[in-house]
Amino acid sequence: MTQYLGGTQITQLEWSGPNSIQVTFRADEWTDKRFQLYVGKQLAAVTLTADQRTLTADIPFTTRAIPLSIIVVDPVDSNTDYSSLLEWKPWNIYCITFTAPDPLPADIDRYDIVMSTAAGESYDTSNVVKVVPHEAGRTIYHVELPDIVASGDWEVAVIPRDNALPNGNAGTPAVETISAVVYPADLQLDTNGRRFTVAVASGVLTAAFTCP
Repeated sequence: MTQYLGGTQITQLEWSGPNSIQVTFRADEWTDKRFQLYVGKQLAAVTLTADQRTLTADIPFTTRAIPLSIIVVDPVDSNTDYSSLLEWKPWNIYCITFTAPDPLPADIDRYDIVMSTAAGESYDTSNVVKVVPHEAGRTIYHVELPDIVASGDWEVAVIPRDNALPNGNAGTPAVETISAVVYPADLQLDTNGRRFTVAVASGVLTAAFTCP
């Protein structure tokens, strides 16, 4: 079981659909391996043959750039997730892992995932970003968070709730802090929330924008 983080080069990116891209890459030194494409830190596509050099993957909607990475693996490990091996990059999509309460209340119903509304703030119980139903017999849960829009410390809390009406009684929150570093937006929004200002003069259209 061997994984390699180098020896490849992405040479071309093309849209293959409204929410998917085709990645073409070079890997001249490899003749008997498979190649995994990661979108952010998620395994998104795997080659099926040793000579395949294109991969197509879905791109989630997000407000920030998502790094693309390729890992070289043995064929038997094609579908094994090696995202933990990826080198540091600014990530904007994070996930959390949490365990069910112990002891487990008999009337447990769900888990509310709440977050800060801005970097550096405490979590806001009204900012529920995911609701995870409790599954009988399951103790470990993995939840992907919405994309984080700015660098800084973001608090995430998992709040267990029972089935009491109308909204369920809240249990003790489990709190974690994500120290996020994310790419800035590609273009800076103006005061009206627009990425471009557009003007037409003498038959010429000019689109102006400001980079962060």
